[in-house]
Order: sequence, then C-alpha cells, then structure tokens
Amino acid sequence: MLIEVKRIAIGLLLLATLVPGAIASGNSQFEVLATLERSGAQPMGSLVEHSSTALFGTTISGGSLNYGTVFRVDETDGITILHSFSSIDGTAPTAGLTEASNSVLYGTTAEGGLHGFGTAFKITPEGSFSKLIDFTGETGAAKGSVPNGLALHANGSLYGTTQSGGANASGTLFSINPDSGILTTLAEFSGANGPTPGRNPIGTVIARDDLLYGLTQNGGDSNNGVYFGISIAGTPTLSRSFTGSSGNQAGSRPNSSLLL
Repeated sequence: MLIEVKRIAIGLLLLATLVPGAIASGNSQFEVLATLERSGAQPMGSLVEHSSTALFGTTISGGSLNYGTVFRVDETDGITILHSFSSIDGTAPTAGLTEASNSVLYGTTAEGGLHGFGTAFKITPEGSFSKLIDFTGETGAAKGSVPNGLALHANGSLYGTTQSGGANASGTLFSINPDSGILTTLAEFSGANGPTPGRNPIGTVIARDDLLYGLTQNGGDSNNGVYFGISIAGTPTLSRSFTGSSGNQAGSRPNSSLLL
C-alpha cells in the first residue's frame, strides 16, 4: 500500500535510466527502476552507487517520525528503508551519502541532534546505524551548524563544511576519522576578510592531493562569495572573491558544489 505523505507530488520517487539508443533516436524513453512505496518523502541529494552495486540515498522528511530516512535501491528488492531519523540522531539529511574505504556509508543531517545543529552519522549497507557527531554551533567540541556533504580523501579521512557556526558564525571546515568517528575543526570562516575569508560554505568540498577546494555563498571582499583552497592541515592557500555584476571574477552567491 502506498504510504500517504504530505503532498501527492512528492509521493513517488522515480528512478530512471535512459534506454540505450534513446538519445541517438531522439526519443525520451525511460525505464522505471522503482517507485517509493515505502516510508519517506522529498528525496534530496544525489544517489550514490555503492561498491556492492546497490544505490543509496536519503529523504529529508517522511519515515516513522517524519524526520527523514536512508534508503537502498536494488533490482531485486526495489526500495528498502534502512533507517528512519528520530530527531535525536538528526533531522533532514539533505546532502546525500559518501562511501568510505571500509564500505560503510557516511552522511550528515542539516538539523537535529542533541543541540539542534545537525549530526554526522554512518550506516552499513545492511542498515546498522550509528550517530558519530553532534554539531555544537559557535563553540564546543564539534563547532558548526547545518553541515554539508562529506568528501572522501585518499588518506581515508572524510572532509566537509558547515554553513554556519564556528567562532565567527560563518561556518567551518572539518575532518572526520571514519574509524574513530572523531571530528577535527580545521578552519573557521571569517567573513569579509581575516585568515579564512568567506561566509556560509555551500556544497561538498573537492579533496585533491593535499588541498580541499570549495565555495562560500557570502563573505569575501564584496560579500558575493568566495572560491577557496585550504590544506588538509587547515592552512588557507587560496582565496578568490566573487565581484558581483562586474569585475574579473563576476558573479555572486555560488549555490552548488564544484565539479572536478
């Protein structure tokens, strides 16, 4: 039975692939892989293909308490709900999931947790769930609020940003050890200027060699956002401010992840 959700428009998740040859022939044909006839609503973030070949994703609402879910999709079982969030372990997992070298999936929630600032978690492909981090806002052991997605570095660590929180209430850059679950704050964004210009990081960072690249929506010289590079040790190495409607770096408020 199809579970009712808040809006009929979000009652179905259509997972589709183009039928081979459809592009060449000019036909827009799709193959339906699964429909969301399980608890969950408003899927957000990209699906991730696991090394097991199954697909994994998140919904930002729905589930047994309407705080969102983690789900798996495969050809045999269709959609399987692996976890329903309960607020204390997080709310609204907006950023999707990342598979680490141990085959476990890691993710974040934008809200919820002990302090209401979001969480970081891990979940096995079979659905064994553990909360790793409760973000603590402007101070505390896990500074930051509203975490973005996580990026896996070749060194095995996960890296990410928070949209706000930290000492300057402008967001943070952090690392997580997948084995221990320990978070280390690497940098705290400083707004218009300062050691780490930028405010409100957006999207998932790119981990390349010993550097992390990303974007902030605001901050920088003219408060139009920043393209930054910071070492995995937390040392700023690159900062370029967007310049609004004119200038050499025209543009304002970048709103997605960089693509490598």
